[in-house]
Amino acid sequence: MSNGNLTDINEAERRYSLYKSKDPFPEIAPALLNSADIHDYVVMTGMICPYEVKQLKSASYELKFCEGKIINWGQDNRKQSITVGKDDTFEIKKNSIVFVRLNTKIQLPDYIALRFNLQIQAVHAGLLLGTGPLIDPGFVGNILIPVHNLTANDYKFNGDDGFIWVEFTKTSSNSRWKNDSMAERHGEYVPFPERKINKSDEYYFERANKNNPIQSSIPMEVKRAEDIALKAEGIALKTEKTVNTYKKIGWISLLSIIVAIVLSLIPIVGLVRDSIEYVTTVREEIKKEVEQLKKELADIKSTSQKQSNNLETDRSEDMKSPDKSKQESSKLKDEKRDR
Repeated sequence: MSNGNLTDINEAERRYSLYKSKDPFPEIAPALLNSADIHDYVVMTGMICPYEVKQLKSASYELKFCEGKIINWGQDNRKQSITVGKDDTFEIKKNSIVFVRLNTKIQLPDYIALRFNLQIQAVHAGLLLGTGPLIDPGFVGNILIPVHNLTANDYKFNGDDGFIWVEFTKTSSNSRWKNDSMAERHGEYVPFPERKINKSDEYYFERANKNNPIQSSIPMEVKRAEDIALKAEGIALKTEKTVNTYKKIGWISLLSIIVAIVLSLIPIVGLVRDSIEYVTTVREEIKKEVEQLKKELADIKSTSQKQSNNLETDRSEDMKSPDKSKQESSKLKDEKRDR
């Protein structure tokens, strides 16, 4: 094909500005474009950049990862973004979703729409993109593609790998982009490769995942969740039994403690009772001794009083004794005179 590749983004933007609303090939009927039509429209309008002829198929064009971005959110809910170079690799983890932002610049004229889908190899590997998303005429920018990996496998890709195939459809005629002049045609039709005709299922599975199992992660996750639930239920039952056992042990222990306390209190109660009885006995004995002492004290007081009274009497008699002696002496004198 002449006028080959288009890799200069500035030149692509210049061509797009010229033909955004002017159809350079009005004789091409509104329909799904074949490879020859795709080539002529890309070269003339700059609707894809970078563009390489070798990536054309019969009615589609291959877009690669190269210099695109892979965006996802980790388990910590933090956004992660990596740029994939031509020589880089990246991985789409099992049971995950990633967003792929391709580096190819898309500039659709007002009369061409675009659809895209995953490479058939990725489709056979179990990756999901959705059903042929449509990009309307007039779109300019890089497409952001959500890719779901609902399988139980991790898949690695190279930066230079093809990722999606795009197809272009020319819309019905409109006076806005009507053009009476016809640009020179250079595109050539690229037929479907003979090497890809009449292939077996194993051929596609080999290309997709080297004939390794390709399974949905959902039943496996469900099975895993069921296993976890069963294990949790077993743990819960075991825990309940353990708790009940500890409850029984707890009641038995409590009863044992109460019995031990009661048994330990019995000698104490006996000791207290004996102490009370001893104190009562001592009290009674002390009371009796006090009463006895009171009685003896009374006797002592009585005896003392009697002795005191006797002393008083003796004293009185002693006071009377001199007069009596005088009388007896006088009497004796009288008796002597008479003699």
